[in-house]
Amino acid sequence: ARAEAAMRNGLAQVLPLGDRYAVAEGLEQLAALLLAMGRPAPASRMLGAAHALRSQIGAPLPPVARGRVEETVAAVRAALGVDVFEAGWTTGAVQAAAGLPQAVALALENE
Repeated sequence: ARAEAAMRNGLAQVLPLGDRYAVAEGLEQLAALLLAMGRPAPASRMLGAAHALRSQIGAPLPPVARGRVEETVAAVRAALGVDVFEAGWTTGAVQAAAGLPQAVALALENE
């Protein structure tokens, strides 16, 4: 629970900087943690938002992170099923498209 709070706090702190890259990385890390905690539904939203932010700035996953994030995506998809995963992913992507504050707000929600 403390790791989750620390990650959420970090995302809130980076928001004023407007750093989409840092927020995307934070969302990906939070998604992995939520998955490990047995909460794949919010993880799917974080992953969708992170992907949308990366697309907005033209920053694909760096090779060093690609395997880790792809494993998280696959595990979340397997845990939820394709339809539920895609619905969560789309929700996250739509919130990120609305703006960086909305993407961070997604992470600050408890569920």
